[in-house]
Amino acid sequence: MINTLNDVPKSRTGLPVADLAATYGITVDSAHIDDWDKFLQSIDESARKVSEMDDYLPTLDVDKYPRSKGKIPEDTSTGWALQLVAKCRVPKSDKLLDRTVALKDNIGLAGVPCTNGSAAIPDWIPQFDATVATRIMDAGAIITGKSGQLESGAYTCENGCYESTSETAISGIVDNPWAKGYSAGGSSSGSASLVASGEVDMSLGCDQGGSIRMPASFCGIVGLKPTWGLVPYTGIIGLDASIDHVGPMCKNVHDCALLLDCIAGADGVDDRQQNSVVYGRTQYLNNFETSLTGTNRDRTLEGIRIGILSEGFGQPFSDPNVDNCVRQAARQFEMLGAHVETCSIPSHETGQMIWGLATFMGSFQQAATGNVTGRKLVYATDRVTRTSCDQSLFDAGGPGVRSMLLSGMHLYDSYGPGLYARCKNLLRKLNDEYDGSLKRYDVLITPTTPHAAPRHHPPQTGPAERLAKALPITFNTSTLDATGHPAISIPVGFVPAQDDNSIRLPVGMQIIGPHYGEDKLFRVAGSWERHFDWKI
Repeated sequence: MINTLNDVPKSRTGLPVADLAATYGITVDSAHIDDWDKFLQSIDESARKVSEMDDYLPTLDVDKYPRSKGKIPEDTSTGWALQLVAKCRVPKSDKLLDRTVALKDNIGLAGVPCTNGSAAIPDWIPQFDATVATRIMDAGAIITGKSGQLESGAYTCENGCYESTSETAISGIVDNPWAKGYSAGGSSSGSASLVASGEVDMSLGCDQGGSIRMPASFCGIVGLKPTWGLVPYTGIIGLDASIDHVGPMCKNVHDCALLLDCIAGADGVDDRQQNSVVYGRTQYLNNFETSLTGTNRDRTLEGIRIGILSEGFGQPFSDPNVDNCVRQAARQFEMLGAHVETCSIPSHETGQMIWGLATFMGSFQQAATGNVTGRKLVYATDRVTRTSCDQSLFDAGGPGVRSMLLSGMHLYDSYGPGLYARCKNLLRKLNDEYDGSLKRYDVLITPTTPHAAPRHHPPQTGPAERLAKALPITFNTSTLDATGHPAISIPVGFVPAQDDNSIRLPVGMQIIGPHYGEDKLFRVAGSWERHFDWKI
């Protein structure tokens, strides 16, 4: 900053001091107008100088990490938003050698358009790779896609990462691979669909309210939301830093453990990772395999205590067929040596409501006003351009994004930031209650979603009906984004579609663990997967 006010230039950008203050309802003493104007001139000069400085972003070694030019596929209903190839010429390991991995369309890959499923910023092309993208390439994976082609890339993300169904992405509707015309879940719709249909080996999804686990449940694959901060979110478009998660979506538990080994650990940039593990030193896959190869392979859960969370079942919007399927699957843990009983966390029933208010307000600040201050991370300065909500942002949004914008406006206008603060305190209370229950039990069980995949809405369906059906889907998943507990969804059976008994759709069971308890999740989930066939 300029050292003395005598050194400042004679003019500055922006409104006169009195007019500037008036826009915020402030009156400045007229006797001090010149002093304040001179002070702002010095601030303006500093801002101009900083604006002209070279930015400081991670650099991309295009020779080491080559990638093809992306292309939009003719058919996006299976989940593709863009197709390309990206890999590392000299990977650090062969853990994922030649495995095909897809990236959700909010995960940055340098030189490749990243839409976040929306037309709000349609032409944004990241300048650097997300940490997780670099790490999977360093493990030998190919960011790729369709079987038989050396092309692939980013897969569909629902509009603004703010939908629990799969009909709002800018790239088009994504069908459930088990039943055309039914939802693949959201917002990581393409990730789940592509893995389930076999077009890729594994994928990365992001989760702020259930967006990994809900589509995993609908599509019959395994999806893990890791502990908050375990996997770096650097280079990924987020909603609210306190709920942003990125994690694996795979065909089985083994592959989830493998992929987590390759992406977990601090990257030295994401400030959510102050207490995280060291990158490259996790042993999730080894611990998982060891836990299933003891002296008694049929009693792999001996000594494990499992709580079936009663509040996760029997809600007004729950399908009894789903509840019964998950309860039966949970009771099968007893055959593997586990002690299984029903437990209760009454606050679980109000958790989604509190999470929803906090998420509306937190997301509104970041998405609508560009407020991303107070963080130590890499900022995508070419994307942080919006300073207020406008018509173009609203028009580009799906029902979920529009509900967030209008709710954010209303909540700040009517209740102020104190409501957000209270919500966060109450979510911390819920976190402590989960922690208390997880001292008595190794893991907790709920249905991942209260019902199986719904049919896509007719195009003319209004926002009230869409939201009324979409919001309950997050009932058992959303609070865990707020508390940061890890949770995995595994397929445990089929139920009839709610509107057509001739159609059978997958059911997901959610297994919840203590913070940094991913090893427990893999042991429990993997034991069920190894001993029981969910497709029977």
